[in-house]
Amino acid sequence: MTEVIDWLTRTPMGLAAVLAGLLIFFLLFAVLYERKTRKLFPDRNRRGTKAASKAKAQKKKEQVSQAASKKLVKDEDVEEDAEDDDVEEDEEEVEDGDEEEEGDEEE
Repeated sequence: MTEVIDWLTRTPMGLAAVLAGLLIFFLLFAVLYERKTRKLFPDRNRRGTKAASKAKAQKKKEQVSQAASKKLVKDEDVEEDAEDDDVEEDEEEVEDGDEEEEGDEEE
């Protein structure tokens, strides 16, 4: 047992092993406590987390869908106006044709 302690404290490889072990220990601790914190406070949007990016993506998706629906409404209005214009032109042609026929009959 004393040989292991001497190796850990007196050799460069032993000191590197101690530092690596401490680093792994603290990383494990940090990950476990971070998970615990996220479970306790799931509705918090912290900067740089998945929750914040999901909220941003959802907001962008809603804006795109609203813009698309507005565009569809505008396109439908344009199509309806175009159809109304075609109908009015057809009616004018029919009225013009009727006047010419009446003029021919009178002569």
